[in-house]
Amino acid sequence: MDYNIYFDNKAIGVASVESAGLYTEYQCRCKFDVRGSYRIIAQYGALQVDLGLCYPEKNFFVTRARVANNKLNGALPYFLAVDNKHRDKKFIPINPNEQFLHIAKLNCAFFIVRNNIKGIVINKD
Repeated sequence: MDYNIYFDNKAIGVASVESAGLYTEYQCRCKFDVRGSYRIIAQYGALQVDLGLCYPEKNFFVTRARVANNKLNGALPYFLAVDNKHRDKKFIPINPNEQFLHIAKLNCAFFIVRNNIKGIVINKD
């Protein structure tokens, strides 16, 4: 299956995901507007799997990874690129029925929707 890879809420590439027995294999291809070093993160709900650093190959930046299925949960993956300067960001799903007014006061957090799941991203810096 193919999934979009997002950077700053903009689709910048495609992640191909294939089942290979006891493993899941990932091949990610991206194009970045800004120079830098980027990692691809596969987000399965609250679980984050670091797929590795992107490296140049032809006209794209790519990364390939193989992850054991027992390390993944049943959620659908969401893929994002993270520059190494902001690598310590963490996505936290929230219940939209609860009040989170205090989050708006945090300088290090912002609201985001991923895979139709509402949540916040917090910089751990």
